[in-house]
Amino acid sequence: MSAQPLRLGISACLLGQPVRYNGGHKYSSLCNDVLASAVEFVSFCPEQAAGFGTPRPAMHLRGAADKPDLVLAKDGTDNLGPQLEAGYRQPLNNFDSVDGFILMQKSPSCGLFRVRLYDEAGRQQREHTTGLFAKALQQRFPLLPLEEEGRLHNPQLFDNFMLRVQAHHHFRHQVLAQPSPAALTGFHARYKYLLMAHSQQFARAMGRFLASSQQLPLEQRCHDYQQQLMQCLAKHASRKGHSNALQHMLGYLRGTVSADARQLLAKSIEQFRHGHQPLHVPLGLLHHYAAQLERNYLRQQQYFSPYPARLYPANRTEHL
Repeated sequence: MSAQPLRLGISACLLGQPVRYNGGHKYSSLCNDVLASAVEFVSFCPEQAAGFGTPRPAMHLRGAADKPDLVLAKDGTDNLGPQLEAGYRQPLNNFDSVDGFILMQKSPSCGLFRVRLYDEAGRQQREHTTGLFAKALQQRFPLLPLEEEGRLHNPQLFDNFMLRVQAHHHFRHQVLAQPSPAALTGFHARYKYLLMAHSQQFARAMGRFLASSQQLPLEQRCHDYQQQLMQCLAKHASRKGHSNALQHMLGYLRGTVSADARQLLAKSIEQFRHGHQPLHVPLGLLHHYAAQLERNYLRQQQYFSPYPARLYPANRTEHL
Protein backbone atom coordinates (compact mmCIF):
# COMPACT_ATOMS: atom_id res chain seq x y z
CA MET A 1 0.00 0.00 0.00
CA SER A 2 1.22 3.52 -0.78
CA ALA A 3 2.27 5.70 2.16
CA GLN A 4 2.60 8.92 0.15
CA PRO A 5 0.22 11.73 1.17
CA LEU A 6 -2.74 12.67 -0.97
CA ARG A 7 -1.81 15.72 -3.08
CA LEU A 8 -4.52 18.07 -4.30
CA GLY A 9 -4.21 21.00 -6.64
CA ILE A 10 -6.19 24.00 -5.45
CA SER A 11 -7.07 27.50 -6.59
CA ALA A 12 -4.71 29.74 -4.58
CA CYS A 13 -7.45 32.13 -3.43
CA LEU A 14 -9.10 29.26 -1.51
CA LEU A 15 -6.03 29.04 0.72
CA GLY A 16 -6.36 32.70 1.62
CA GLN A 17 -3.79 34.03 -0.83
CA PRO A 18 -4.71 37.62 -1.92
CA VAL A 19 -4.78 36.93 -5.65
CA ARG A 20 -8.35 37.91 -6.53
CA TYR A 21 -9.01 40.72 -8.99
CA ASN A 22 -9.90 43.04 -6.08
CA GLY A 23 -6.83 42.12 -4.04
CA GLY A 24 -8.83 39.81 -1.80
CA HIS A 25 -9.15 36.05 -1.39
CA LYS A 26 -11.78 33.34 -0.91
CA TYR A 27 -10.46 31.57 2.20
CA SER A 28 -12.11 28.17 2.53
CA SER A 29 -12.56 26.77 6.02
CA LEU A 30 -13.35 23.37 4.51
CA CYS A 31 -10.00 23.27 2.72
CA ASN A 32 -7.84 24.94 5.37
CA ASP A 33 -9.39 23.61 8.57
CA VAL A 34 -10.57 20.16 7.45
CA LEU A 35 -8.81 18.87 4.35
CA ALA A 36 -5.40 20.33 5.17
CA SER A 37 -5.05 17.85 8.04
CA ALA A 38 -5.04 14.93 5.61
CA VAL A 39 -3.80 16.23 2.25
CA GLU A 40 -0.92 18.19 0.78
CA PHE A 41 -2.06 21.17 -1.29
CA VAL A 42 -0.43 22.44 -4.49
CA SER A 43 -1.78 25.96 -4.97
CA PHE A 44 -2.04 27.78 -8.29
CA CYS A 45 -3.59 30.97 -9.63
CA PRO A 46 -3.82 31.19 -13.44
CA GLU A 47 -4.28 34.98 -13.47
CA GLN A 48 -1.23 35.45 -11.29
CA ALA A 49 0.82 33.09 -13.46
CA ALA A 50 -0.27 35.09 -16.52
CA GLY A 51 1.06 38.30 -14.98
CA PHE A 52 -2.27 40.13 -14.72
CA GLY A 53 -1.34 41.58 -11.34
CA THR A 54 -3.38 42.15 -8.18
CA PRO A 55 -5.58 44.12 -7.96
CA ARG A 56 -6.66 44.18 -11.60
CA PRO A 57 -9.73 45.08 -13.66
CA ALA A 58 -12.54 42.50 -13.50
CA MET A 59 -12.74 40.11 -16.46
CA HIS A 60 -15.43 37.84 -17.84
CA LEU A 61 -16.01 35.35 -20.65
CA ARG A 62 -17.70 36.49 -23.85
CA GLY A 63 -18.91 34.76 -27.01
CA ALA A 64 -19.42 31.08 -27.79
CA ALA A 65 -19.65 28.70 -24.82
CA ASP A 66 -17.29 26.16 -26.39
CA LYS A 67 -14.58 28.76 -27.13
CA PRO A 68 -15.16 32.01 -25.25
CA ASP A 69 -12.90 35.05 -25.16
CA LEU A 70 -11.61 36.48 -21.89
CA VAL A 71 -12.22 40.24 -21.90
CA LEU A 72 -12.32 43.16 -19.49
CA ALA A 73 -15.78 43.39 -17.97
CA LYS A 74 -15.78 47.20 -18.17
CA ASP A 75 -15.31 47.71 -21.91
CA GLY A 76 -14.85 44.26 -23.50
CA THR A 77 -11.68 45.30 -25.32
CA ASP A 78 -8.96 42.82 -26.28
CA ASN A 79 -9.04 39.06 -25.90
CA LEU A 80 -6.88 38.26 -22.87
CA GLY A 81 -7.37 34.51 -23.27
CA PRO A 82 -4.04 33.91 -25.04
CA GLN A 83 -2.17 35.69 -22.23
CA LEU A 84 -3.98 33.58 -19.61
CA GLU A 85 -3.21 30.40 -21.59
CA ALA A 86 0.46 31.33 -21.87
CA GLY A 87 0.56 31.70 -18.10
CA TYR A 88 -0.82 28.24 -17.29
CA ARG A 89 0.52 26.27 -20.27
CA GLN A 90 3.81 25.22 -18.64
CA PRO A 91 2.58 24.92 -15.01
CA LEU A 92 -0.20 22.64 -16.25
CA ASN A 93 2.39 19.90 -16.78
CA ASN A 94 3.28 19.97 -13.07
CA PHE A 95 -0.12 18.64 -12.06
CA ASP A 96 0.63 15.09 -13.19
CA SER A 97 1.56 14.35 -9.57
CA VAL A 98 -1.72 15.45 -7.97
CA ASP A 99 -4.74 13.22 -7.44
CA GLY A 100 -7.48 15.81 -7.68
CA PHE A 101 -8.08 19.53 -8.00
CA ILE A 102 -10.34 21.89 -6.05
CA LEU A 103 -11.39 24.91 -8.08
CA MET A 104 -12.93 28.29 -7.29
CA GLN A 105 -16.52 28.42 -8.51
CA LYS A 106 -17.81 31.14 -10.88
CA SER A 107 -14.28 32.21 -11.85
CA PRO A 108 -13.72 32.85 -15.61
CA SER A 109 -10.49 30.89 -15.26
CA CYS A 110 -11.16 28.27 -12.56
CA GLY A 111 -14.94 27.78 -12.56
CA LEU A 112 -15.92 24.24 -13.46
CA PHE A 113 -19.70 24.55 -13.78
CA ARG A 114 -22.12 27.28 -14.79
CA VAL A 115 -19.59 30.07 -15.32
CA ARG A 116 -21.33 33.21 -16.56
CA LEU A 117 -21.09 34.01 -20.26
CA TYR A 118 -21.69 37.43 -21.81
CA ASP A 119 -22.49 38.73 -25.29
CA GLU A 120 -20.79 41.52 -27.24
CA ALA A 121 -22.93 44.16 -25.54
CA GLY A 122 -21.95 42.92 -22.05
CA ARG A 123 -25.30 41.26 -21.36
CA GLN A 124 -25.28 37.96 -19.49
CA GLN A 125 -26.41 35.05 -21.68
CA ARG A 126 -28.68 32.22 -20.58
CA GLU A 127 -25.99 29.72 -21.57
CA HIS A 128 -23.09 28.99 -19.23
CA THR A 129 -19.56 27.74 -19.79
CA THR A 130 -16.40 26.44 -18.07
CA GLY A 131 -13.44 28.57 -16.95
CA LEU A 132 -10.48 28.55 -19.33
CA PHE A 133 -7.98 26.99 -16.93
CA ALA A 134 -10.53 24.44 -15.65
CA LYS A 135 -11.24 23.37 -19.22
CA ALA A 136 -7.53 23.04 -20.01
CA LEU A 137 -7.10 20.96 -16.86
CA GLN A 138 -9.94 18.65 -17.94
CA GLN A 139 -8.42 18.22 -21.39
CA ARG A 140 -4.87 17.62 -20.14
CA PHE A 141 -5.91 15.20 -17.35
CA PRO A 142 -9.30 13.69 -18.30
CA LEU A 143 -9.18 11.10 -15.49
CA LEU A 144 -8.27 13.55 -12.72
CA PRO A 145 -11.06 14.17 -10.16
CA LEU A 146 -12.08 17.85 -10.28
CA GLU A 147 -14.56 19.67 -8.09
CA GLU A 148 -15.58 23.18 -7.08
CA GLU A 149 -15.08 24.21 -3.46
CA GLY A 150 -18.69 25.32 -3.08
CA ARG A 151 -20.06 21.93 -4.10
CA LEU A 152 -17.86 20.13 -1.56
CA HIS A 153 -20.05 21.44 1.26
CA ASN A 154 -22.59 18.86 0.09
CA PRO A 155 -21.63 15.68 2.05
CA GLN A 156 -22.48 13.36 -0.84
CA LEU A 157 -20.39 15.32 -3.33
CA PHE A 158 -17.54 15.56 -0.82
CA ASP A 159 -17.66 11.82 -0.19
CA ASN A 160 -17.66 10.99 -3.90
CA PHE A 161 -14.82 13.41 -4.68
CA MET A 162 -12.58 12.14 -1.91
CA LEU A 163 -13.02 8.46 -2.73
CA ARG A 164 -12.19 9.22 -6.37
CA VAL A 165 -9.10 11.14 -5.23
CA GLN A 166 -8.01 8.17 -3.11
CA ALA A 167 -8.61 5.72 -5.96
CA HIS A 168 -6.60 7.90 -8.37
CA HIS A 169 -3.80 8.08 -5.79
CA HIS A 170 -3.78 4.32 -5.18
CA PHE A 171 -3.78 3.50 -8.88
CA ARG A 172 -0.85 5.84 -9.54
CA HIS A 173 1.25 4.42 -6.72
CA GLN A 174 0.15 0.77 -6.63
CA VAL A 175 -0.16 0.09 -10.37
CA LEU A 176 1.34 2.77 -12.60
CA ALA A 177 4.50 3.21 -10.50
CA GLN A 178 5.51 -0.40 -11.29
CA PRO A 179 3.02 -1.80 -13.82
CA SER A 180 2.45 -5.54 -13.92
CA PRO A 181 -0.50 -7.87 -14.51
CA ALA A 182 -0.34 -8.88 -10.84
CA ALA A 183 -0.47 -5.25 -9.68
CA LEU A 184 -3.52 -4.62 -11.85
CA THR A 185 -5.46 -7.70 -10.74
CA GLY A 186 -4.47 -7.09 -7.11
CA PHE A 187 -5.80 -3.54 -7.30
CA HIS A 188 -9.10 -4.77 -8.74
CA ALA A 189 -9.42 -7.37 -5.99
CA ARG A 190 -9.03 -4.69 -3.31
CA TYR A 191 -11.54 -2.35 -4.97
CA LYS A 192 -14.09 -5.01 -5.93
CA TYR A 193 -16.84 -4.20 -3.43
CA LEU A 194 -16.39 -0.43 -3.60
CA LEU A 195 -16.83 -0.66 -7.36
CA MET A 196 -19.86 -2.90 -6.91
CA ALA A 197 -21.46 -0.35 -4.58
CA HIS A 198 -21.17 2.33 -7.26
CA SER A 199 -22.19 0.20 -10.24
CA GLN A 200 -22.62 -3.55 -10.35
CA GLN A 201 -22.70 -3.35 -14.15
CA PHE A 202 -19.38 -1.49 -14.30
CA ALA A 203 -17.78 -3.79 -11.73
CA ARG A 204 -18.69 -6.89 -13.74
CA ALA A 205 -17.53 -5.32 -17.00
CA MET A 206 -14.18 -4.42 -15.43
CA GLY A 207 -13.74 -7.98 -14.20
CA ARG A 208 -14.47 -9.29 -17.69
CA PHE A 209 -12.05 -6.77 -19.17
CA LEU A 210 -9.20 -8.00 -16.97
CA ALA A 211 -9.97 -11.61 -17.85
CA SER A 212 -10.09 -11.03 -21.61
CA SER A 213 -7.44 -8.33 -22.21
CA GLN A 214 -4.17 -10.18 -21.53
CA GLN A 215 -3.20 -9.82 -25.19
CA LEU A 216 -3.21 -6.02 -24.98
CA PRO A 217 0.03 -4.13 -24.25
CA LEU A 218 0.27 -3.60 -20.49
CA GLU A 219 0.33 0.20 -20.80
CA GLN A 220 -2.91 0.22 -22.78
CA ARG A 221 -4.47 -2.31 -20.43
CA CYS A 222 -3.69 -0.13 -17.42
CA HIS A 223 -4.98 3.00 -19.15
CA ASP A 224 -8.23 1.35 -20.23
CA TYR A 225 -8.80 -0.06 -16.77
CA GLN A 226 -8.13 3.28 -15.07
CA GLN A 227 -10.61 4.96 -17.41
CA GLN A 228 -13.30 2.46 -16.40
CA LEU A 229 -12.31 2.84 -12.73
CA MET A 230 -12.83 6.59 -12.68
CA GLN A 231 -16.04 6.36 -14.70
CA CYS A 232 -17.45 3.80 -12.30
CA LEU A 233 -16.61 5.76 -9.16
CA ALA A 234 -17.97 8.99 -10.66
CA LYS A 235 -21.41 7.35 -10.43
CA HIS A 236 -22.89 8.08 -7.02
CA ALA A 237 -23.50 4.96 -4.96
CA SER A 238 -27.13 4.53 -3.92
CA ARG A 239 -28.51 2.70 -0.91
CA LYS A 240 -29.45 -0.10 -3.28
CA GLY A 241 -25.89 -0.28 -4.64
CA HIS A 242 -24.35 -0.26 -1.17
CA SER A 243 -26.81 -2.88 0.04
CA ASN A 244 -25.99 -5.12 -2.90
CA ALA A 245 -22.26 -4.91 -2.16
CA LEU A 246 -22.86 -5.56 1.55
CA GLN A 247 -24.96 -8.64 0.76
CA HIS A 248 -22.16 -10.02 -1.44
CA MET A 249 -19.68 -9.47 1.38
CA LEU A 250 -22.01 -11.21 3.82
CA GLY A 251 -22.20 -14.14 1.40
CA TYR A 252 -18.42 -14.40 1.49
CA LEU A 253 -18.66 -15.11 5.23
CA ARG A 254 -21.15 -17.97 4.77
CA GLY A 255 -19.99 -21.06 6.62
CA THR A 256 -17.54 -19.14 8.82
CA VAL A 257 -19.84 -17.18 11.17
CA SER A 258 -22.75 -18.41 13.24
CA ALA A 259 -26.35 -18.25 12.08
CA ASP A 260 -27.05 -15.63 14.75
CA ALA A 261 -24.21 -13.45 13.51
CA ARG A 262 -25.36 -13.74 9.89
CA GLN A 263 -28.89 -12.83 10.97
CA LEU A 264 -27.59 -9.75 12.81
CA LEU A 265 -25.58 -8.68 9.75
CA ALA A 266 -28.50 -9.25 7.38
CA LYS A 267 -30.80 -7.21 9.65
CA SER A 268 -28.27 -4.38 9.80
CA ILE A 269 -28.00 -4.30 6.00
CA GLU A 270 -31.78 -4.18 5.66
CA GLN A 271 -32.01 -1.33 8.17
CA PHE A 272 -29.45 0.59 6.14
CA ARG A 273 -31.30 -0.19 2.90
CA HIS A 274 -34.48 1.37 4.30
CA GLY A 275 -32.68 4.44 5.66
CA HIS A 276 -32.90 3.57 9.34
CA GLN A 277 -29.16 3.66 10.04
CA PRO A 278 -25.94 4.91 8.39
CA LEU A 279 -23.59 2.83 6.28
CA HIS A 280 -20.86 2.58 8.90
CA VAL A 281 -22.99 0.24 11.05
CA PRO A 282 -23.20 -2.79 8.69
CA LEU A 283 -19.73 -2.00 7.34
CA GLY A 284 -18.32 -1.99 10.88
CA LEU A 285 -19.93 -5.32 11.68
CA LEU A 286 -18.59 -6.89 8.48
CA HIS A 287 -15.13 -5.53 9.17
CA HIS A 288 -15.26 -6.90 12.72
CA TYR A 289 -16.02 -10.44 11.57
CA ALA A 290 -13.56 -10.28 8.69
CA ALA A 291 -10.79 -9.26 11.12
CA GLN A 292 -11.84 -11.72 13.82
CA LEU A 293 -11.89 -14.63 11.37
CA GLU A 294 -8.77 -13.40 9.51
CA ARG A 295 -10.59 -13.32 6.20
CA ASN A 296 -7.84 -11.42 4.41
CA TYR A 297 -9.73 -11.00 1.13
CA LEU A 298 -12.41 -9.03 2.97
CA ARG A 299 -10.05 -7.25 5.36
CA GLN A 300 -8.11 -5.74 2.45
CA GLN A 301 -11.20 -4.26 0.81
CA GLN A 302 -10.89 -0.54 0.10
CA TYR A 303 -14.62 -0.33 0.73
CA PHE A 304 -13.92 -0.28 4.48
CA SER A 305 -11.77 2.84 4.16
CA PRO A 306 -12.32 4.65 0.83
CA TYR A 307 -10.32 7.69 2.00
CA PRO A 308 -8.84 8.97 5.32
CA ALA A 309 -11.44 8.29 8.02
CA ARG A 310 -10.96 11.62 9.80
CA LEU A 311 -12.43 13.32 6.73
CA TYR A 312 -15.68 11.34 6.68
CA PRO A 313 -18.83 13.47 6.82
CA ALA A 314 -20.85 12.76 9.98
CA ASN A 315 -22.69 9.45 9.59
CA ARG A 316 -21.23 8.86 6.17
CA THR A 317 -23.85 8.32 3.39
CA GLU A 318 -26.74 8.81 5.82
CA HIS A 319 -27.75 11.55 3.39
CA LEU A 320 -28.41 9.05 0.58
